Amino acid sequence: WGMTDLQGEWKEPTNPKYRCTVHIHPAEEGGYWVEAANLPGACRQGETLEEALANITEALEGVIVSYLERDGTIPWEELPQTLEPGTIVRQVIVEIKK
Repeated sequence: WGMTDLQGEWKEPTNPKYRCTVHIHPAEEGGYWVEAANLPGACRQGETLEEALANITEALEGVIVSYLERDGTIPWEELPQTLEPGTIVRQVIVEIKK
């Protein structure tokens, strides 16, 4: 699905990527719940840390696409200055496939 530019050089398509900060919290019943730290509307859970991160990445993709389709802007918020004890902070890369 690539294309050539005016000089005839092959260019691979690039999908937009977003770096999102997430906060991971141990769930009382076991596993984890994860929330986007600076983007409203994204929260997920998982039995393992890896599953929770995969689930929030998928949720963020849907939320970002929804915002982009609605009016083309993403309502990023400032990161919170304080965190609950035990919160794990990670960044995930969300690639929006065209």
